[in-house]
Amino acid sequence: MATASHTPNDAARADIYKTQVVLAYSAGNAAPSWFLPALNTASTEHLTPIKVTLAKTQNMHLHDGQSCPFDIVPFPDGSMPNAPPHNLPPLTSAATIAGLNPGQLNAYCNGYVGVGHGLVGAARQTAIAWAIGCTVTP
Repeated sequence: MATASHTPNDAARADIYKTQVVLAYSAGNAAPSWFLPALNTASTEHLTPIKVTLAKTQNMHLHDGQSCPFDIVPFPDGSMPNAPPHNLPPLTSAATIAGLNPGQLNAYCNGYVGVGHGLVGAARQTAIAWAIGCTVTP
């Protein structure tokens, strides 16, 4: 029984050939130019409410978030509060909500409740807690 010996160049030529075959068959199968923008729109419009509901439901089971940190709940527009452009501290427990400064409280209320919310004092903390599924009052 004879054995074949292959060099690294043989392997490289085989890889090039396989790539050329794949490219030849997939050339006509590229996504149309409208597909990615439509996918992004669908993601924001349809998946964001699902992500919010899932994160809130998970957080509701974590009581105050001390034993196991809360999941980060996206704002209704799909943006993440702890990522640019917001860069707010992550709300991982009721204690982190209680520790927010006035500017952060306002920014979170603007994101979760809406600009012009009119909330003041403890009502802001309560609204934020409700918005992320925290079941205790911070």
